[in-house]
Amino acid sequence: MYDQEEKIIERLISYYQSAGKPTANDWYKQANLACLSLSNKYGLEIETIAAVVAALSPRVPWRSNLAGADTIIGAFLGGANPESVFRAVAGFSANKRKAWAILAENNPALLSGQKVTNFYFNILGHQNGVTIDTWMITAMLGLPINQSKDNLMNVTPKRYAFLAQCLNKAAALAGLPAVELQAVVWMQIRRQSDIQHIKNE
Repeated sequence: MYDQEEKIIERLISYYQSAGKPTANDWYKQANLACLSLSNKYGLEIETIAAVVAALSPRVPWRSNLAGADTIIGAFLGGANPESVFRAVAGFSANKRKAWAILAENNPALLSGQKVTNFYFNILGHQNGVTIDTWMITAMLGLPINQSKDNLMNVTPKRYAFLAQCLNKAAALAGLPAVELQAVVWMQIRRQSDIQHIKNE
């Protein structure tokens, strides 16, 4: 599946075209504004806020992601016991601890993992890297939309680089930055998943 560059590019273009007039080019701008709002609320640097959001992001819906960041930041600044707070926050325990450590050390560089790190930089407006999560992998490899994504989380650096290369080539064909194409495809596959979920109810 990972060596079919032409098919992956075709799938990305297909998702882009099916989106009609995509508005996802504003997605990362809105994400940045959301982090800026938390930055103003708590008096912390936006880089720290974005790092907490990125750390909590794996397998967590965007709204829950922001709500979790808000909860953890407020609890940290309020001197709460982290373990008592973590139960109210969506996501993996290790990621919650990483978010707390970023706040404790005021150090976004504690982030690790290609997806999480690229997500952090994309939120801040950088376009050199691309965010490829389990939804993007599902779209690019043509996998069933609502199948379990647990086996898609640990992508090797080589495979991530290959998928990023495909995304960049597809973006060039579409005539827009790879970050914007990624947002379009991500929103489109999430939308299709929601529709399929409703039909199955």
